[in-house]
Amino acid sequence: MKRVDFESATSYDIDVQAQDMGPNSMPAHCKIFIKVVDINDNKPDISINLMSQGDRGKEDAAYISEAAPLDTFVALVRVEDLDSGLNGEVVCKLHGQGSFKLQKTYENNYMILTNVSLDREKRSEFSLTVIAEDLGTPSLSTIKHFTVHVLDENDNAPRFQKGRYEVFRSENNAPGAYLTSLLATDPDLDANSQVSYYLVENTVHGSSISTFVTIDPSNGAVYALRTFDREDVSRISFVVQAKDAGEPSLLSNATVVLTILDENDNPPVIVDPQLWNLTADVPISKYTEAGSLVTVVRATDRDTGVNAELTCSITAGNEEGFFAMDPRTCEISANVSLDAFPREFAELTVLVSDHGSSPQTTKAVLKISLYENMEGHVQVLDQGETPLDASLIIIVSLGAICTMLLVIMVMFAARCNREKKDTRNSYNCRVAETNHQHHPKKPSRQIYKGDITLVPTVNGTLPIRAHHRSPSATPPMERAPMGSRQSHHSHQSLNSLVTISSNHIPESFALELAHATPPVEVRYYRTHNSLSLSLSLSL
Repeated sequence: MKRVDFESATSYDIDVQAQDMGPNSMPAHCKIFIKVVDINDNKPDISINLMSQGDRGKEDAAYISEAAPLDTFVALVRVEDLDSGLNGEVVCKLHGQGSFKLQKTYENNYMILTNVSLDREKRSEFSLTVIAEDLGTPSLSTIKHFTVHVLDENDNAPRFQKGRYEVFRSENNAPGAYLTSLLATDPDLDANSQVSYYLVENTVHGSSISTFVTIDPSNGAVYALRTFDREDVSRISFVVQAKDAGEPSLLSNATVVLTILDENDNPPVIVDPQLWNLTADVPISKYTEAGSLVTVVRATDRDTGVNAELTCSITAGNEEGFFAMDPRTCEISANVSLDAFPREFAELTVLVSDHGSSPQTTKAVLKISLYENMEGHVQVLDQGETPLDASLIIIVSLGAICTMLLVIMVMFAARCNREKKDTRNSYNCRVAETNHQHHPKKPSRQIYKGDITLVPTVNGTLPIRAHHRSPSATPPMERAPMGSRQSHHSHQSLNSLVTISSNHIPESFALELAHATPPVEVRYYRTHNSLSLSLSLSL
């Protein structure tokens, strides 16, 4: 005999036979139909099919990427109740922080979907509970738990603790000295959180930043590559980049400002008066009165702060106390009237010292020469006045010389141009004669007084034409080499024309030198017993 189960059989048919114990008894038969009434004796059953990621999936865990959009499928839920009627009707619920939702598909099937955007860095897993409850009285329910793991995505760039780092280090460091460390964190996982550090390329005073500092890619430690000199570079700014190993990789930057602190590593430098072999000549009047300024020592120090604060003093040569020096302004003045000074000069040793913890000093000897007459001697420079730089003097001198040469060339060119114009508009006897003597084709001709004859004209003028003598009458002149002697003789012959006697000659006449090359016309102007001739060239 076994337990009646509605879920196994809902009814039973029983054949019943009744028979007494008498002899020849007759049995009686009847059929009994038994209907099983269902009671709510079965709890709902829950079946969950979870979304998994390859081999890492577990039976009771689902895996989903944090980059999954809304309504991403997580799990399939099926509920079932063997009871009937209301006892078999099941209500399914999901308890799970509101990040997921349960959505009915058909009959007793449900889907679990994402209800919000997931962020693994905020929450990496969720514990969800599915509850199935029937409508029986009393109702029965079933609870099932499972876990949702959120998978990491490279959605976070490395993050520095601060965006700007101020670093202070003293100059004169050793190469390789540690400067500082930068730390960037990445909340992602595995390769997405592995951070490497790099220097962003830029230049400092024309040199690559990689020649000044370096950084350890694995831990962000920054080291110096050279000895820093504050007087050359007082401030170095560079950018460090942190980059993760994700795909695609993400990065972020931080600025590092390295300030080089000063050390007292530079001695003072005396710039005035100018020194030669640590000695300067200072001429002053012998009649300088007490309290008068003699000279001012000016010095500079490349350091800063107290390391550049200077003090001056006279350490030797002032044993008699004729001079006094202000330690702050470095002014040297006469303590007494210098006309009582026993010598023609004084040599004062001046010490300039800074105020550093280990003071740096500079010495100089000032040879103070006393003159009765200061004329012709270099005067002491007033405060604020500086001597001219030698290179500036040279540049100015060269500029002046070049300007003068340019002016001379322009004037010479203008004069030559003017002489060319004058030459084209006038005739010069000497130039014409000389040019024809040098003519390569035509022989030079000599003009004599006997070649000139007087011819009367209608208007009272006597044109005179020159006739060339025949070779027999007058032997031709031998053609001498072109030289100063021939030129001088030709000039004499031509000049003799202007002194022709005018006796028995009309008051005016015209003279044409027919054989001159080119032809020359001569007009005269009579004055008493002589003639003044005017020659013109016919071109």
